[in-house]
Amino acid sequence: MGMNTTKQTTDPHQSMTTTSTSPGRHPQQTDDRREVLGYPVDLLSMEGALNRAKNAIEAEKPLQVVTLNPEMIAVAEADSGLEYNLKMAGLVLPDGAGIVWALKTLYGQTVDRVPGIEFSEGL
Repeated sequence: MGMNTTKQTTDPHQSMTTTSTSPGRHPQQTDDRREVLGYPVDLLSMEGALNRAKNAIEAEKPLQVVTLNPEMIAVAEADSGLEYNLKMAGLVLPDGAGIVWALKTLYGQTVDRVPGIEFSEGL
């Protein structure tokens, strides 16, 4: 705690290296974003998530959406490509109950699950 660590991540699909320092802000960090085990999670309701995605669609701006659950984090720890994509996504929704629990435990934030299938249907 209180200790800064630096981690370099290289995108295996592009010749790009990003460096982030913890604690710090994710390149797309906003006031409604927190981290769980080093992975970003946006603190949005279903309505808020749909609005953000619809705004990106209307503005014709790409937006990578991730519906994060603990299993994805476990796999990403062994898969640097998945780790990179999870950490760089523009919208990361708390899909799994474990993510919702972690946000409550770590930050006192009560958020609802935003299941990917329901999000997709809402679009």
